[in-house]
Amino acid sequence: MEERLGITVFPSVVIGLGEFGLRIIERVRSEIIEVEPKLELITSFVAVRGAGEGRIKAFSLTDSPIEGECVDMPRREAFQTFQIALPEVQVQLHEAIRKVRLHRSLVAVGKRPEEIGIYVYIVADLKEGISSGIILPLSYQVRGLLADQPYHSIVGLFSIANFSPPLEQQRERAMLYAALKELDYFIRMPYDKPSVNEIMGFPVKGPPLNHCYLFDVTKEDGSLVEGPEELRSAMSCFLLSLLISSFEEEMGKRLHRLGLAERGGFYSGGGVAVLYYPVDRVTTWCAAKLGANFIEEQLLRPSRLNLSALSEEGEQAGEEALSLKKWMGKLIDGIPARMTGKGLHIELEVDRPNFDEIAKEDWADRIASFDSLFGTHRFPLYQRKLEENASRLHERVISRLSKALDSALTEARLYPSGIPGARKILEKFEETLAKRKQELEQYRAEFPLDPEGDLRTLEEAALNFPPFPALLARLLLLCILEVYLGLSFFQLLDFLSLFSLLSLFALCLLTVVSGLCWFKRKDDLLIQKRERCMENVGRKYSAMLETQALAKIRETIQKVEEWIGEMRAKLDELWNELEEAQNKLYQAMEASLVAAEPFVRLAVSEEVLRDFYLRFVPSKEALLSSLLEEEGLLNNWKDLKEGIIREKLLSFGKKAFRGPLRGVSLEQILRERIPPSPEERLRPLLDLAVPLLKFNLEGLGEGLSAWPGDFIALENFSSSVLSSFISKELREMEHFSTGDPYHVFLCRTRHLLPLISIGTVARLLRELYQKVDKEERKALHLLDEWADLPEPSVSGQRVGGREC
Repeated sequence: MEERLGITVFPSVVIGLGEFGLRIIERVRSEIIEVEPKLELITSFVAVRGAGEGRIKAFSLTDSPIEGECVDMPRREAFQTFQIALPEVQVQLHEAIRKVRLHRSLVAVGKRPEEIGIYVYIVADLKEGISSGIILPLSYQVRGLLADQPYHSIVGLFSIANFSPPLEQQRERAMLYAALKELDYFIRMPYDKPSVNEIMGFPVKGPPLNHCYLFDVTKEDGSLVEGPEELRSAMSCFLLSLLISSFEEEMGKRLHRLGLAERGGFYSGGGVAVLYYPVDRVTTWCAAKLGANFIEEQLLRPSRLNLSALSEEGEQAGEEALSLKKWMGKLIDGIPARMTGKGLHIELEVDRPNFDEIAKEDWADRIASFDSLFGTHRFPLYQRKLEENASRLHERVISRLSKALDSALTEARLYPSGIPGARKILEKFEETLAKRKQELEQYRAEFPLDPEGDLRTLEEAALNFPPFPALLARLLLLCILEVYLGLSFFQLLDFLSLFSLLSLFALCLLTVVSGLCWFKRKDDLLIQKRERCMENVGRKYSAMLETQALAKIRETIQKVEEWIGEMRAKLDELWNELEEAQNKLYQAMEASLVAAEPFVRLAVSEEVLRDFYLRFVPSKEALLSSLLEEEGLLNNWKDLKEGIIREKLLSFGKKAFRGPLRGVSLEQILRERIPPSPEERLRPLLDLAVPLLKFNLEGLGEGLSAWPGDFIALENFSSSVLSSFISKELREMEHFSTGDPYHVFLCRTRHLLPLISIGTVARLLRELYQKVDKEERKALHLLDEWADLPEPSVSGQRVGGREC
């Protein structure tokens, strides 16, 4: 089913001239999108302003920031420069008109392309040279581009207010009168005169404007506009009311019925008062409050700390990351060494020489040589490897500790804890690190006691070790001697028998076995001395490597301590940034309640805002999960600044509140909030809606008067709580249902005012203009000959029995 908008806005192109016009259309564009984002499909905003180097630039307004400075220039220079910039301006105007006429855009908002016209609003300050210099050619250009449009209307909203110091006012007012004089002449004269085509440099197909509104510093009731900001605000709200209501269409129909549709020469004044539900401001207020409360209750001063979970988290992370044995294992990774199981001691694997191929007397020299070669070639490789491991050790340790600390700030399962919780984690790290330092003090590398003495003992033992053949020879001689003596002894006793021979054999065997056992014991002792010397080599280098590793562990402990100190400082910085962000969020809340315009009344109070906040605020669980884990609020918390924190919280809060708050209408607020009553809210607007134009019709002709056009525009008149009050108290005002759920516009307008009826122009501007020297007066105009244009006068044409 085709979606239709309830808003009554028509396809419109809004053109802002100069700095003044640009600021107004910037604001109106944001307000139109706030009312209904889809309205951007059928509303184009184009700015034409002076740029550097004497150029005129035209560009379409988008969400992108506007670059460059707006430069003003004299009227005549602007008029001539415009001819050069005309191709670029034509492109932008054509694109703006094409956009609002697109069939799909109109259908998307429920408009019938064949039944609808286009409205063009030109906003300018006639005191700006560039604005008053290009209004005529620009208006004629727009008229030409709309020539094939069945119905279109070009409306000017021009400021003639002067806030300059008195010394500057004379020439500015003289120039202003020159601009009005030209404008008045061309909207009165027949547009098909050849002279107009020649002057403009292109074919002219209609009057420059259907009609225009003038806004002065003096209001209809004689009060004054306080300053430029109030004037811009008044014109912005008035333009918004014309865009959203059908007043401009209705007025065009009446002018057509009165026979004035194609005739110029008259002007309009207007003023507006607005009752406003500022959904964007309310969204900002709720988002700022959400952010400020989140900082207070979850990050800075949590109402309760999840101490048990944090203590367990910190202790577990500390035990795992700050284990000295794990550190030592990481340090000797890639080195042929192992932990001995006794504290932090390590045992380096040392390759052994093949002693079977080495003479015993050379063992000591071979071990000494091996020691020297191992210390010169192999051991430095192990040292370098340990250095490499050590260079990564503290990074790994700190990385694991950082993850635990980050989790205390970024994981919803540990909340509420905030910065106090993160500090608790650091305290646990410090406690664990202090224990490790005490453990480390108990370990000392164990070097061999006297490796050189052991080598000397080995050398002496090897030199004194008997050769095996000599030992066998000695044993043989000893056996022969024992047999000889035994036989001699048994012969003397005359006891030589088989038993005596067996005894002698047993004695010889015992002698040989005893000798061999003695030799074996000597050999084992020598091997033990050799092994001791080899163990001394391994123990020496193991102790040296262990000493180096313990030094690296101490360095890591020192770096972890430094890291803990840095993290404390970072948490303090984050605390300060969060407090600053909180203060800025409170300021955003206060600013959103301030109505900058004296004629705009907000329909919300602090009570309403608090009610909206409590009604639509996300649950604490959803808030924590979304902000900390999905949105990553405190990711990279060490580098977070106030602005980033504030923008993240505002962005999240706006997303959370925008949908529900856009669903609330001004009508709902008026119905729910008593006091004040809806009538009491609307009544003050009657005194605020004063046209910003002082006029005087006395002496200009019998029966001449200004045609009033007062109206009130609201979402739906028939169902509004205000309808009864409007019908009874404001019967003279027309009402329009806009479909706009956020504004009630009360507008007072005056039409059919000839230029000379405007008091400021008639009495002051003309006098100042005539005081200027004739030659200088020519320079005020776009062309010298235009200084001779006829002065504005009352038209002789009758309207409804009155001359106008």
